[in-house]
Amino acid sequence: MENISERAKKDADTIDSMINNMSFKTEQVAKLLANMHPTLQQKFMRLCVEFIHEEATKEFFDDRNKATGKYAKMISELLKKENAYFPYI
Repeated sequence: MENISERAKKDADTIDSMINNMSFKTEQVAKLLANMHPTLQQKFMRLCVEFIHEEATKEFFDDRNKATGKYAKMISELLKKENAYFPYI
């Protein structure tokens, strides 16, 4: 793994703790995120796309994340084919 900053590790741990909570409401959080400031929506989308590309490079998945791997590979290929770009404006 490349050099990962302490800030990035802390941010990832925050997300991990948030979604590892049994009371996490995926659909509600998604609706709220979709109503954030447009620049923040774009930045969040960039994060999602980077996660998808990262998952698509993995070789091993078990039953807990098999669907993640399958769809990440499909979505990643589509994004590459479309030359997807999410500019910072």
